[in-house]
Amino acid sequence: MQTARFHPHMAGHQIVLKSNLEETTQHGSEGFPAALYETVFRSKMLRYVPLHWHKELQLCLILTGRVRFSINQKEAEAGAGDVIFINSQVIHSATSISNDEEEASYCCINFAYEMVGGFHGSLMERNFVLPFLRNEQNDFLLISEKSEEGLLEEISSKMLHIRKLFKETEPERYFDIFAELVLIWKELVRWLHKTEDQPSTRRPEDYETSRKVISYIEKNLGEKLTLDLIAKEVCLSKWECSRRFKRIAGESVWSYLISARMAKAVELLLYSRKSVERIGFEVGFPNVNLFIRQFKKEFRTTPGQFRKNH
Repeated sequence: MQTARFHPHMAGHQIVLKSNLEETTQHGSEGFPAALYETVFRSKMLRYVPLHWHKELQLCLILTGRVRFSINQKEAEAGAGDVIFINSQVIHSATSISNDEEEASYCCINFAYEMVGGFHGSLMERNFVLPFLRNEQNDFLLISEKSEEGLLEEISSKMLHIRKLFKETEPERYFDIFAELVLIWKELVRWLHKTEDQPSTRRPEDYETSRKVISYIEKNLGEKLTLDLIAKEVCLSKWECSRRFKRIAGESVWSYLISARMAKAVELLLYSRKSVERIGFEVGFPNVNLFIRQFKKEFRTTPGQFRKNH
């Protein structure tokens, strides 16, 4: 296990990942497997949540600004009030696309499918949960004003209610959280029916390649990496490696490599006393000037100033 990537602005929630990008966090408890988190993107600081996946389902409600989600091989942009549903075991990331003066934020509810499917073998599980989770077209759903009339208002209002309930202390609130999740799922089921006959685009080999590429990059951030070297590691041509990776990650292998290096650099700047030059070397930059230039391009400030401000 390694702290591969993390986002410091997730209130009370630091993303810790295994080498295959699976999030290690236990969302909620064994007795009530649901949890709520809030992410705030701020200018001149980290403006993204890195690629990761988890077994739990996820609902994200955009509170302010605009956020771009990379999910499987697609991208979805969501603004304040929109909702994104992300399926189980789907690799995804999030990036603020708001301007410097506007803060972007969202709350997300992560929950085990048993919360809406009931006991193992139940009618609810067989007919209204598992068929949709296994449908390869249901990696994610963007619910916006363009969606079915009334759907966005129905789901977003229930999510806001759940957000409020998680901040309360009365034990009885769990009944209401559970009930709201079930009703949200009921609304999603009606909508998901409309996509079940569409052709599949997800390919198992794409996921396998992407996880191998990501694992190799994370373990070798300080080395001189090239696309040739990475493709050779997964026994593919450069073209095929790039194509498979982009279908899942929504970005190029090189773009992901730079993001991974920057995320690790931020971690070292915040939680170590190593020099800027040493940190640059450890995340794969042969000289400090290249590191500073790339860091400034990404975060609009130098590594030294970033450390001083945080």
